[in-house]
Amino acid sequence: MNLYFFYLIPLLFLLSCDTKALVNPYSKASSNYTLGYNPSKKELSQLSSIQITEELLIPLSGIDQSLGDLFDVALNNSPLTKSTWSDAKAAAASYGDSLSPYFPSLGFDGQFNANREGFIFNSPDTTYFVMNNEIQYGPIVSLSYLLFDGGGRKAKAGKYFWILQQSNFLHNQTVQSVMKDVSNSYYTYLSTLAQYEADLEDLKDAEATFKAASEKYNAGIYAVTDMLQAKTNYLQKKVNLTDQKNLKDNSYIALITTLGLPSTTTLDLQLFPKEVLPCPFDSSIGELVDVAKKNRGEYLAAKSSLLSAQEDLKMAKSEVYPQLNLVAEGGEYWYQDGYQDAGNFNVMLDLTFPLFSGFHYVNQIKTKKSLVEEAKASLKSTELTIIEEVHLAMNNLLSSKEKIVDTKSYLEAAQVEAKAMFQKYTMGIVSILDLLSAQSFLADARAQYIEAQRAYYYGIVSVAFATGMLSAKNIGDRR
Repeated sequence: MNLYFFYLIPLLFLLSCDTKALVNPYSKASSNYTLGYNPSKKELSQLSSIQITEELLIPLSGIDQSLGDLFDVALNNSPLTKSTWSDAKAAAASYGDSLSPYFPSLGFDGQFNANREGFIFNSPDTTYFVMNNEIQYGPIVSLSYLLFDGGGRKAKAGKYFWILQQSNFLHNQTVQSVMKDVSNSYYTYLSTLAQYEADLEDLKDAEATFKAASEKYNAGIYAVTDMLQAKTNYLQKKVNLTDQKNLKDNSYIALITTLGLPSTTTLDLQLFPKEVLPCPFDSSIGELVDVAKKNRGEYLAAKSSLLSAQEDLKMAKSEVYPQLNLVAEGGEYWYQDGYQDAGNFNVMLDLTFPLFSGFHYVNQIKTKKSLVEEAKASLKSTELTIIEEVHLAMNNLLSSKEKIVDTKSYLEAAQVEAKAMFQKYTMGIVSILDLLSAQSFLADARAQYIEAQRAYYYGIVSVAFATGMLSAKNIGDRR
């Protein structure tokens, strides 16, 4: 019976594992590189048990839905920030674990040993059979502590500390990247919304022109060509409005998705402010670059990566030094019939010194030195990229700042001209072509001013991102 039991244990373990994958592991992958993988019913069931849509989203009630509020919504819902935050917490735990060698390792071992053993003694006269029963039990406490390792313990802790900092800075960068994406989607939606409102105005102007041309044609003042040109212009504006409505709706869906919300969510967002908000940046390029070097997450992460590589090099160098460990053990045993020993202990200093291992240590040091140089090159590349981004962002902002003034003047002039041309047309002073040309200039001026506003406000966000200063606090409620 006992023999069957020992056969049954490995059989149960075998049945509990995926025997098909054990025998044919390729069965758990696609059978051909042109085909997709079809999961089993069990796998589908396990996958369907994972539900993440039940998480509560940040409520939208009680906010004025400015850009700063949308930042809060996006950062609370973005899976990107949750992922990098989890990475940072895992790195923090690894760093804490790397500090463990600074403390002694303690262990407790409770033993109970019952032994029964028979002996046979042969003599010339007879044979003796002796049964020996022995019971031994008691606790043992063990201690081990690293006294010296040539700085390897310190270097390892330093390595994991800078890995932690790298994760923290990458999380900071992800937070700002999410905010930048929200800003881009937000201002794109505002521009499409503003353009939709502008196309409505263009349609009203075209409708008024068509009505005036029709009245003149019906009165026999102008030929039918004027009325047909006005009608064609009117129908063109209707088509433009339909296309713009589609762009507006799609950009709204993109914005809602960027916020991490279902596309069915309704937000009542306002147009661009009537008065252009002032530019918050008046520093020189050099000053902005200095700010970026102090704040950009990926730049600080690259620095942390370099420091981690340097600590890793120290670890490799420490392996050629001797290690001194303290090992101690003590306990007490009790035996049958009430006997016990007087306690026992053992203290040992263990010194190990590497002599030769096939050039392993030398090559490890060379490898780590190469990784340090690689980290330096990566840091330099990141620095150049950041300097370029600051320059480009500031140039674009200054250009859009100039353009927003010019396009506003252009719009005001086009509005005056279109109004005057319409009055002159109704009085029969100018032709339909003069009026349509003036209205075409007005439509272009409206579109350019809207685009200039989008470029200007997003330019502010781009400079804030490039310098690492992008935050809901810095942006405030800029619309």
